[in-house]
Amino acid sequence: RTNNFPQDWTIYYWAYWMVWCIAAPFFIGNISRGRTIRQTVLGGYIFGVGSTIVSFIVLGNYSLGMQATGQADFIKIYEESGDLYDLILSIIDTMPASNFILVVVVLCMIAFYATSFDSIAYTAACYSYKNLGEDEMPHKAIELLWCLLLIALPIGLVFSESSMSNIQSVSIISAFPIGIIMIIMIWSFFKDAKAYRRELSDNESR
Repeated sequence: RTNNFPQDWTIYYWAYWMVWCIAAPFFIGNISRGRTIRQTVLGGYIFGVGSTIVSFIVLGNYSLGMQATGQADFIKIYEESGDLYDLILSIIDTMPASNFILVVVVLCMIAFYATSFDSIAYTAACYSYKNLGEDEMPHKAIELLWCLLLIALPIGLVFSESSMSNIQSVSIISAFPIGIIMIIMIWSFFKDAKAYRRELSDNESR
């Protein structure tokens, strides 16, 4: 093919969300200890979706305004670099207090990824034991080992050629088996919920 339309087709964006389904539950669960299910769900929707909408509104309208008024030519920047991430940095560079905004963005990204990796490593460490009590914690060395394993692949991709394309390709390829696992998890959830309701009904009848 002479173009990248199949790779850039937005219908494949579902793959990125499915890959993140591995990390998101552990991330949300780790920061939601002590809260009810309702508070966790509403908090995830309000803050997660709300923050995404606000970021799209602010960056989107700001960049469109700069482009429409001729104060910046982001289209030309993208055509020259072909890199969306470089374009985002170019947009931030035109903002007032751009250095401060960039620092805030970097800190937010570090906090997000650090919490996500910690949650995934903790869960993987728990499943590394054949028997682990409810109140027992996995050894820190096991968690550290999982952290090193989790960052090994991204680091390898970063230092390879076309790293971002490779990461995107790996995400799309990983999404298919994850989709099968998600179907099994949904089926297991309803099966467990049905068994729980049956057990609850039997206890009430006694």
